[in-house]
Amino acid sequence: MSKIFLTSPSSPSYGVLNGTEGDKFVISVFRDDFSADQEFEIRWRQIHDWATPDAITNYDFRAPLKVRFAAGDNQPQIIELQALDDRVAKSYGEILNFDIVPGAGTSRDSFDVFGYPTDPNYPAYFQISIAENDSPNVRATLLSGQPGDSAVYANEGGQIRWQFDRTEAWERMEVFFQPGAEHEGFAREYLGYDPANPFKVVWEAGDASSKFLTIDVPDDDIAGPGPDYIAWYLRPGQNVTGITGPELTYTSADGNGGTLFPVAYHDNENLPTLSLGAREWTVEEGADQKISFEVFRSNTQAPGVESTKVWIKLDTADTARNPLSRYGASDDLIELSFGYGEKSRPIELALPDDATHQGTQTLTATIVKATTFWYNGEVADAAPPGVGSSAALTVQDNDPAPPEPEGPVAYPTVAAHRFWNTENGTHFYTPSVAERDNVIATLPAYRYEGVGFQTLTASTPGAEQMWRFYNSSVGYHFFTISEDERDSIIARLPEYRFEGVGFHAAATGGEGMTAVHRFFNTQTGSHFFTASAEEKDAVIQTLPGFQYEGVAFHTPVGDSVWA
Repeated sequence: MSKIFLTSPSSPSYGVLNGTEGDKFVISVFRDDFSADQEFEIRWRQIHDWATPDAITNYDFRAPLKVRFAAGDNQPQIIELQALDDRVAKSYGEILNFDIVPGAGTSRDSFDVFGYPTDPNYPAYFQISIAENDSPNVRATLLSGQPGDSAVYANEGGQIRWQFDRTEAWERMEVFFQPGAEHEGFAREYLGYDPANPFKVVWEAGDASSKFLTIDVPDDDIAGPGPDYIAWYLRPGQNVTGITGPELTYTSADGNGGTLFPVAYHDNENLPTLSLGAREWTVEEGADQKISFEVFRSNTQAPGVESTKVWIKLDTADTARNPLSRYGASDDLIELSFGYGEKSRPIELALPDDATHQGTQTLTATIVKATTFWYNGEVADAAPPGVGSSAALTVQDNDPAPPEPEGPVAYPTVAAHRFWNTENGTHFYTPSVAERDNVIATLPAYRYEGVGFQTLTASTPGAEQMWRFYNSSVGYHFFTISEDERDSIIARLPEYRFEGVGFHAAATGGEGMTAVHRFFNTQTGSHFFTASAEEKDAVIQTLPGFQYEGVAFHTPVGDSVWA
């Protein structure tokens, strides 16, 4: 069987023809024995996703190229393959793989490919490597909109603004800024994109000036549900070989020759909200005692939000007997920072056990300033919701007061102030004068009704902790003296936020004590407490929606508008 030789003047190396876009690759096919008919096929086989047979313009290699020799034919056959010169700057060349498939009168070992005899145990093949000969002729520079790690960030009410410059001015050029197909709906709805009239810049022949493209991002005053992200493409148009620029170093090419340019949109209505609370609303002076306020941040994973910085001011009503230095605070202003995803940050203060009688005091914390930042470091909100909110706790002294004139023995008491929420019909109770004043000043829906009942000081023999919860679903506070009930609520009812100790009372009655009755409002899902037997009876007789649950706890007999 005769040998068939494939040779080329293109200086093949190890079975590879090397060239550049626009080159013509010439392959000469001849044999050393002309006595018989012989034929074979050259078939393109894809080995890279980006390599297609379109890189050769004069053959359609989706069908095989057939080579035939008749008996007696001693003339070589010349195969010319023309490489495409596409005027598109790519970061890669083309590598085309061609299999030599034996036909009549040939077998795998019938060939010598560019000086290498084929092995009968392996298919014969050769490759053509086509190097890129184009470079980008347009440079894009981002003038507004902030580059990030994987996208450009644009704020509502802001702009995305580009400057385009070209390296050659002898012909007309176009560059398009278009959304990906999956995001075109968002682009049309929120940015006014019109597919029939896309964003573009145009140079006429001879125009060497810079061109600018500005896209305004509307500020819609709506929290969501607009796009967090749109995939845009800078697409080369007429006579543009490619686009380069400092902000495009992290982007990738798509199948249509465009450059992927992700844009993340910051919704300035969908930002974190701050609130302030305390772990225990009543704290008694004692050894190694701690005071803890808690700053809460909601919506911690709002798109584009990175961090929030918060400033909290501490204040006492009686700076002479209750200075901030009592709590180890060197300054009345505390600064906290929330990282991405953080929901709460504590403020820890000491409450040492001294020997000085200060009486019952209050300590107030107020959020006076806060700033939320985007990922790129820009300010997202210089006054997030929650600035101005405060929390006040009662600090009870454990040191005896100076002796008073002898008289009837009475329990030391702290008045629990009662409010009625006119919006949802619930009641709220607090022994804190500072919290009472803050509610009166800032929550007009809460109608002050006076002292609801008296509570015990923490140091009174028999005093037990009344645990305080806030029901976020109904919007009211619940109190219980039972540790079992407290633990059950924490375990089973996530809508009840535990707020620590609300005040102190007694589990059982005795001389000088009165019962506090508890009702469940079946209409609102809230609880109502009263120390008045007359009010208890009136509720039972006239308000069938209030289910009587018995005595909740006992408090000292004392002045009350409901006694």
